[in-house]
Amino acid sequence: MFERKMDFKIGMFHGKFKPEKSCIEAQIRNQLYLFGKLNLEISDSDKRLIRIIGYEFPFESEKSRGQCADLIGYDKEHTLYLIELKKEETNEKINDMIDQINGYESNLNKIINEIEIEIRKEFFFESFILNKKIVKIILIGKTYYDKNKVTKKEYHYNKINIYICSYARIKNVYNENGEINLLEKKYTNNYISLKVENK
Repeated sequence: MFERKMDFKIGMFHGKFKPEKSCIEAQIRNQLYLFGKLNLEISDSDKRLIRIIGYEFPFESEKSRGQCADLIGYDKEHTLYLIELKKEETNEKINDMIDQINGYESNLNKIINEIEIEIRKEFFFESFILNKKIVKIILIGKTYYDKNKVTKKEYHYNKINIYICSYARIKNVYNENGEINLLEKKYTNNYISLKVENK
C-alpha cells in the first residue's frame, strides 16, 4: 500500500451527499459528519467533545478510494479520534472490527504529520499541533449488543484499548419510514453523545 501524503478531504464534503438507502453505514457516516460533534461519555467526570473533521478518510494513494476510515476528529487536547461505524444489523464479529480498526490505526500513525499539516492548511490554523495520540472508537447501534450478547468482561477497554460505543439516549437511528434520522432528532447540547459499552 502507498500511503497518501495529502488530500485527505479534511473539512470538506466529498462523494455522494445522500448514499443509497441500502448503504446504511454510509448514511450514518454522512449524517454524523454533517452534525459535526460527538460527545464521548466515558464517565460522569470524563466526557470528551470530539470535533469531526473528516469522513471516508483515505489512507492510500493512487486509488480513488482504497482503504478508508469512517470518521476522524479531535478533542480540545488535539488528540486524534479514529471512529469505525457499523450498522446494528451487521453480522460482523467484534474481533473482526477490532482487527480492522487496529489496522487503520497503524495506517494513521504513518501519516499523522501529514494530517496535521492539512488541518493547519484547511482550517487556517497555523499553530495547530496534534498530540500524536490516537483514540479508537467502534460505534454500533444499541440492539447489536443485545443480539450478540457482547460482554464487557471479554472486551473491556483496559484489555483492547478501544472504546466500543452505542448512541447514548437514542433507541433507534431509524424513523418510521425506515430511514436514518440522526439529523432529525433534537439534541439539547448540539452534539450526539456516545455511551461506552465496554467499561
